Amino acid sequence: MADPRDPLAAVWAATEAPARDLAFELAVEEAIARRRLALDAVTLAAVVAVAGLIAWLAGPRLAVFAEALAAPFAQSGSLIVVSMVLAGLAVWWLQAPPEPER
Repeated sequence: MADPRDPLAAVWAATEAPARDLAFELAVEEAIARRRLALDAVTLAAVVAVAGLIAWLAGPRLAVFAEALAAPFAQSGSLIVVSMVLAGLAVWWLQAPPEPER
């Protein structure tokens, strides 16, 4: 702490560096966050590209496999859809909050 009677005390206090420079800390943290976001985006793009390539290469074989897997269910497709809708409505109805008591 400077002596208040010193004529240069106000000048020295005005040019003194702050104990913490919040603007600098924010700028550094923002730069770190931008780099992490860029790294995450590049990693995600690489994973999606590899998965897309695998799906594109295996697509015809997977289509044949999916058709063979779905053949037994072709006759009962509408029944399955109706039962799934009813099950969804039952779950929605059971999750409804109880009415308040009066």
